[in-house]
Amino acid sequence: ARFCDFPAPAGNNLCRLNVASFTYSGTVTDVVGDLGFNAAGMAQTGTEFTEGIDIWLTGLNAGLKAKVRAYNGTLKRFTLVLPMARGIGFGDTFQAVIGCSKRRDEDCFERFSNVVNFQGEPDRPGVDALTASPVPDA
Repeated sequence: ARFCDFPAPAGNNLCRLNVASFTYSGTVTDVVGDLGFNAAGMAQTGTEFTEGIDIWLTGLNAGLKAKVRAYNGTLKRFTLVLPMARGIGFGDTFQAVIGCSKRRDEDCFERFSNVVNFQGEPDRPGVDALTASPVPDA
């Protein structure tokens, strides 16, 4: 599962969180190469948007989404996984969804207070458990 199964089909959100509660708006203030940009409007000072999603509202990429590789809250700098189809421009606006690195304690517990819905390792059965021979009840 991805964080809030974004974009979640109606009624099928496995994390049981409201994605709007973790979505913030920003404006591009500086473009840094093909993958990076600095943004105004971001109050987050850590790595909250790492592994998150940017949804472009204006500019040449309006309507497109991008996976965020890293976020530096000190610089307010986003680094994308892949370059956008068209260039990112000064003044382009976007919405950024807080990221989930699929870590039970750091993400589900501390960031989202949602450890009860965690669906990753080590709680998820591995390949060995899924492919093992059935054991009859004794």
